Amino acid sequence: MRHIEAILFDCDGVLLDSEPMGCGALAQALTAAGYPMTIDEARAVFSGNAAHDSRDWMAARGLLADEIVRESDRLLFEQFDQHVPLIPGIERIMSGFSVPMAICSNASIERLKRSVHRTSLAPRFGPNIYSAEHVARPKPAADLALYACARLGVPFSGPLHRRQHPRHPLRKSRRLPRRRLYRALREPDGPRRDTARCRSESCRSRHGAVPRTLEISDDRNP
Repeated sequence: MRHIEAILFDCDGVLLDSEPMGCGALAQALTAAGYPMTIDEARAVFSGNAAHDSRDWMAARGLLADEIVRESDRLLFEQFDQHVPLIPGIERIMSGFSVPMAICSNASIERLKRSVHRTSLAPRFGPNIYSAEHVARPKPAADLALYACARLGVPFSGPLHRRQHPRHPLRKSRRLPRRRLYRALREPDGPRRDTARCRSESCRSRHGAVPRTLEISDDRNP
């Protein structure tokens, strides 16, 4: 990892296998509030959203967003009290990283405290677990990544390489299967060493090398 000085991770769907739990809790809370919704529908609507985006969506439909979010959090946190599932194999993958790392998630501070802070991954990040609540604009804006870089003491000189959610900008970025991207980071001198290179045509023409900061995100979560 000679060219990468920091790695920024999304949380749900990348480190924690918690997205089905969150979507299920939202679907249950919305259904109880008189707006029937399945888990798959909740995933399509809410995955990757910052809290205010989800509240705005509910308010636009005449729903009491704060009450629904409180009930959804209650249901979700009850599940976290029992078990916080990790993505299979993520502990082994994380053991191979030797550069500064941070979590950059659109989840609330409280949700991160109730989930990732309770897992075996938390000590690997220390205090560098950041929520959209720490900045003015959530992802896909760059505010959270810039905030994390400043906290890590890594000057941000771009480009920020990330796997894009299909609803959001930078569509030129080529999406990579997560297992291939992890392998590229795990084996920087192996046959897939170029997999982690900046794939955006505009970035490649200007930089042509591995970015100093790499962000790993689930395709479903910006």
